[in-house]
Amino acid sequence: MAKLGKTIDGTTITLSVDMGEGRDPVERMFDSEDLPDAIQQHLIMAAIGRAFDQAVGGKEIINDQVVDIVDKKWAGFKEGNWTTRTPGKGKVSKKSIIEKLQAMPEGEAKERVKASLIEVGIEL
Repeated sequence: MAKLGKTIDGTTITLSVDMGEGRDPVERMFDSEDLPDAIQQHLIMAAIGRAFDQAVGGKEIINDQVVDIVDKKWAGFKEGNWTTRTPGKGKVSKKSIIEKLQAMPEGEAKERVKASLIEVGIEL
């Protein structure tokens, strides 16, 4: 299976394809300045969108935290920083889930949560 490597230098990206099996790698260089302005703008916006997705993706966060993260990310971009760090939350343990379930008042909502946990394989 081919592997793709990339190197970015200014406005030029060099892609290197490892062809495997003793074959010579294939390299291609692309300069973003060769693209029409409209395409450059689409690529910029796609990259910004992906950076925001990566900043909040996979985190168990609430709406206000999402707003704080994207604001921090944008401020970092404006300061010239591609990478900004946001602290992640701790891992969720089975013990903490069961403790929260036990703290719930008895009733229909608690029974629905129990059924959902059992359905996904969590033993109570």
